[in-house]
Amino acid sequence: MLHVWSNKKINKTIATAALTAFAATGIILPAWADDTQQKELIVTMTIGDATYQANGKNVTMDCAPYVDENNRTMVPVRFVGQALGATVNWNPSAKTVLVADEENTVVFAVGSDEMTVNGRTTPIDTAAVIQDNRTMLPLRAVAESIGATVTYADGAITISRKAPSEITTVVNYQELKQALSSKASTIILDKSFSTQGELVQKLVVERPVILDGNHNEIDFGIEIVSEGVTVKNFVINISDFDKGVSTGDQSDLKNPGDCVAIEIHNNAAGRPVVISNNNIKLDVFGSSNSAIYLADNSYVEISGNTILLENKENNTYERGGIFVGADVSGSITNNDITSSRTAIPMSPIGLTANLDTLTKAVTVPSVTIQDNTIKTRYMTKMYVSGQLFGDDHLVLERKTDFGVRQALSDFIVALAENNTYEIAAPYPAEHEAGFVQCRLDNIMAGGTYFENNVFFYVEDGKLVRIPAPSNP
Repeated sequence: MLHVWSNKKINKTIATAALTAFAATGIILPAWADDTQQKELIVTMTIGDATYQANGKNVTMDCAPYVDENNRTMVPVRFVGQALGATVNWNPSAKTVLVADEENTVVFAVGSDEMTVNGRTTPIDTAAVIQDNRTMLPLRAVAESIGATVTYADGAITISRKAPSEITTVVNYQELKQALSSKASTIILDKSFSTQGELVQKLVVERPVILDGNHNEIDFGIEIVSEGVTVKNFVINISDFDKGVSTGDQSDLKNPGDCVAIEIHNNAAGRPVVISNNNIKLDVFGSSNSAIYLADNSYVEISGNTILLENKENNTYERGGIFVGADVSGSITNNDITSSRTAIPMSPIGLTANLDTLTKAVTVPSVTIQDNTIKTRYMTKMYVSGQLFGDDHLVLERKTDFGVRQALSDFIVALAENNTYEIAAPYPAEHEAGFVQCRLDNIMAGGTYFENNVFFYVEDGKLVRIPAPSNP
């Protein structure tokens, strides 16, 4: 019988709680949503007047805007959805408001002097409040966070923002590539989408855009080199090494290169790349790869995906379900991962890190990894070059390990506590626990670089070293 590791009840972040509640409640649609020809939204309003104008049409709010003690204009939450063209969700238990459009996700918490914009915390000079049983938000903060402009003149307030761009529907691979070269903000695969008869290779996304697979199956990988990209509702089943996001030559057995379904290279200073509700099945083709590969410094929100990583050639070359590079931020939540060997491999301090050259404390990525359901042989592996351990391969001969031991220990314990695991064969019953196997574990154990197979499991919040399984 397989052992199930389950202890995933942890405190949610405000943004995660709000997003979860969003699915369970209704959406407030904008008053101008049916005007498909409108290129710009112009809203005018007056303090104390519950009626405002949206592109010349009168609309009545459920209460009038007012100026608070910090001299900031406060508006009812419903106004944000009706007038600014965003979707709005109120979570009464958490007392949070989620505001979202095609590019941005903003969360306000009642009484807080901070808001969360695309996963990043930003200070605000006045907090959201509940007044007369109505939730009120600071107008300028919420409007500017979704790209609108607010001006004041002669007692009137004017808010302007560009209307969402045209949604483009595509039926084949060439149309998909052409749509990426256009200015469409959303590209949807038609139900008739097919690549039959086309020369198909990986798709490179170089600008912010929403890609909605509409539950169609594709057999090519997606490489994302821009912030603000969303990839959702795809069924990805790659059948050919050359159709994945790959480097190298599969025929080169010594260096076959990567084969990845989705690879992300964005900047942590921008908007996150969102990967949600996809079904990914990938044969690793005897190469070094992952279903989803997060390059160093990526900023992501990965949730609700089902991932099956296979190795039909039974080759030892593999990385795993979701590979996490150094300095990755954001969240990896509520994914179902089944991997031939490793669920969430990492290079937490960089693939080319070297303790001989480090000059400051080492930290692991700040990405939140929680509430994932995982079936695999290894919970995680850590990947680095041998140079990590210094030229003599012995970390204990260094005056400091730059915090590597503690950083990795804390990370692995949190990884085990906050996710659910089922340890796959071939391990015998005495080893059915949340396994860790990696070269960086040698640092914790004080071993040498050449002592590659070191295993730990988590017991009462502690890493416990165990003998290596007989079939690693």
